Amino acid sequence: MKGVQICFCVRFALLCAVMAVITGCATRTAVPERVFNIGDMVIVISGELSGIPGKITEADRSHTTYTVDFGDRTNARRMYWNQLQLVSRRPSTFSEGDTLVVTDGALHGKVGRVVTVYSHLDEYVLQFSDGVQAGRFYAEQLKAWTPAAAATAVAAPLKAAFVPFTGMGIDNDHGETFAWHLANIPDIAKKYTIVPLTPNIRRKTNEELYMDYNHVNYSPALDISEKLETDYVFAGYSCKVGDRSVILIVMLEGKTGRLIAGDYQPYLNTQQIPAFFPAMVKKILSSAEKNAGGEKPRLAVRTIAYPAEGIEPADAEVLSNLLAADIANLGSFAVFPRDAVSDSILVTLENEHKSDTEITPDKTTKTKADYVLSGKISFFNTKNQFVAEVVGVANNVRKTGASIDFGTIEDALEKIRRLAEALNSSAAISAGK
Repeated sequence: MKGVQICFCVRFALLCAVMAVITGCATRTAVPERVFNIGDMVIVISGELSGIPGKITEADRSHTTYTVDFGDRTNARRMYWNQLQLVSRRPSTFSEGDTLVVTDGALHGKVGRVVTVYSHLDEYVLQFSDGVQAGRFYAEQLKAWTPAAAATAVAAPLKAAFVPFTGMGIDNDHGETFAWHLANIPDIAKKYTIVPLTPNIRRKTNEELYMDYNHVNYSPALDISEKLETDYVFAGYSCKVGDRSVILIVMLEGKTGRLIAGDYQPYLNTQQIPAFFPAMVKKILSSAEKNAGGEKPRLAVRTIAYPAEGIEPADAEVLSNLLAADIANLGSFAVFPRDAVSDSILVTLENEHKSDTEITPDKTTKTKADYVLSGKISFFNTKNQFVAEVVGVANNVRKTGASIDFGTIEDALEKIRRLAEALNSSAAISAGK
C-alpha cells in the first residue's frame, strides 16, 4: 500500500513539474515585448498582410492582440503584437468647432461643425444644420469647409463604362467576366459611377469587339462610351509580343479619345489575369489623378516602324500601345494613340504625310496634335535597338529622342518603361523644367 502511495506521489510531483514548465512557457510567450496604444499607426511585419500599414483601433486587456484598421473599417483585422511594428502616432487634423464638409460616404456633401474629437483616432462627431449629430468620421472623409470645397464635394461623381476584354485566349464569356471583376475593384467603385452595358450595346460589342483577335482596338470602346454618355471608359486587351502574353488595361477619356493612363502585365495563363487587377488599377488611378486635368501638349502616337523580317506587325502595334501607356502615365503629354484600325488615329496632324508604315490618318478626327511620336526597331544581330522621337508638328523640330538596346523582342517588352522615362526626362529638360 505504501509503495502505491509513493508511486502516486512521484507521478503527482512529475505532473506538477510538467504543468509548471508549461505554465512558465505560456507566461513567457504571452507577455508582449511591444505594447501599442489605440490610434498608433503600425505596419504588418508577418503574415498574409505583411507590408500593409494600418491604425490600432482596439486592444485586448493583455495587449497581446489588437484590432487594426487598414483604411476600410470592414477590413479591420485581429492581429498579434508580434505581427506589428510601430510607424508613428497620428495627430488630430481638425479641432472642435471647425466647420467641415463630408467628402466620402452616405453623407457626402453635407456641411457640419465638429462637436467631438477623438484625438487618438483622428476621428470626429459632426453636428449638422438640422441639429442631427453623426459620426464617427475619419479625417480622410472630411475637408475644411469653403464654398469651393462644398461645390467639389457635392459635384456628381464622374461616370465610367467597362468594356469586355478582348484578344488572345479571351472569348466573349471571359471578356465580360474580366470587365465585371475590374469594375468591382473597390478603388474604382469609390471614385466613379459605373454605367452597365445595355442589351443593345452588348450585342454590338459581341459583333465588333472580337473581330480583331490579336489587336488593340480602341474605337469600339470609345463608341460605347459615347453611347452610354460616360466620362471615361476602361478596356482590356490580351496580346502577344513575340512569345510573351501581355494584358493591357487602359483608361480612355470618352469625349476626346485621349489615353489618360494604362498599365500592362505579362502573364502565363488567362486564369492569372484577375489577380493582377488591384495593383494595376491602383497604378492607373494614381496616374489618372495627376494627368486628367490641365492643358498639356497633345501627342499623337504612331505605330512604330519595323524591319521586313524578325518582327510581326502585331508586335510593333502592341509595343506602340505599351509605350503610349507609359508616356501617358508620366504626365508630360496628353496622349492620343493610334489603334489597330488603319485609318483611325485620334488626332489630326497638319500637313500630314504618310507614316513609316504607310498608314494615313483619318481626316475626320477629333483634335489637333502638337507633337507626334514615331519609333523604329532595327535588328543588329544580337544587339538590337528601339529608337523613338517626339517631333513638333508645326515646325518639324525634334523635341526629344531616346533609345534602348535589347536582345530578343521579348527583351524589348521589359524595357519599354525605360524608354518612356528617357523620353519624358529629355522632354522636361528641353522645356526648361
